Amino acid sequence: MEEGRRSTLVLGVWLVPLLGMGNLKLELTRSTREVGRAYFPMRILLPALAGGFGFLIQSLRGGMTAVEGLYALAGALALTLLAQEVLLGQALPREGRQAPPEFRTRFWLSESFPLLLIAGFVILLNQTDIIMVGALAGDEAVGLYASASVTARWVSFMLLSANAVAAPLIAGLHAEGEKAALQALVTRVARWTFWPSLALAVILILPWVFGIDQGTIEDLPLAVQRIIYEEPDPILLKCSASPHIYLLEQGEKRWINNIETFNERGYVWRDVIFITCDELRSIPDGIPIPADAGPPPQP
Repeated sequence: MEEGRRSTLVLGVWLVPLLGMGNLKLELTRSTREVGRAYFPMRILLPALAGGFGFLIQSLRGGMTAVEGLYALAGALALTLLAQEVLLGQALPREGRQAPPEFRTRFWLSESFPLLLIAGFVILLNQTDIIMVGALAGDEAVGLYASASVTARWVSFMLLSANAVAAPLIAGLHAEGEKAALQALVTRVARWTFWPSLALAVILILPWVFGIDQGTIEDLPLAVQRIIYEEPDPILLKCSASPHIYLLEQGEKRWINNIETFNERGYVWRDVIFITCDELRSIPDGIPIPADAGPPPQP
């Protein structure tokens, strides 16, 4: 294994216990029903600090390696754990802060090991589809599938949000035997999650039904399909072996006949996306720009 990859792997492995400690403190704080204090450090503070440290390294060094990125994450995680310690101390009642520690290692291992197996299988199941798509259809297909899968998770966003708030309340009401209050809470949570989730699903579906000609796009190379889904308009394409630039529009490439036309339409060179000439040639020709420019040349 190369030295750079070995360093990245070792540093990443050492970050796992710290992330586990962060998740443990999150759940401990959530058990006190202080949902804001529970989720703020790991869900907001940690990404903000990691992004800030990464931006600082990028600005100072003009780039960032994987090891430097992990160091940025480690620093952000250390500060986050300190913040969690403070917030957990504030959330715990005085009796909890003053209680002497009690170690029941064998009991906790027996209780946590089944949960570890469940969490491991959940992680494996969540990645199985991506592994299968990658094995059967290749890297480009798995990239498109992963993007679509992450987008679809917005539908379950309200369920996850409601679960973060309601789970401790449900556990408490169940332990207290408050069946009527428990039923009322579950009913409210179901209503809170169903209608917003339905609205999000409709919002995600509408552009596909009315805004995209699926037949046209599905005939294009996977690399071009990914560009269509990920890049904003206008989409400008070029291949390295050809001087010509094309505007991708409605599944067709429109040849821009000269640099003057390119500039007059407000296009800029940094927006031009390079693909292979074979992929560019496979896109059907559209009306050139301007329309009287003549037959479009092939890249």
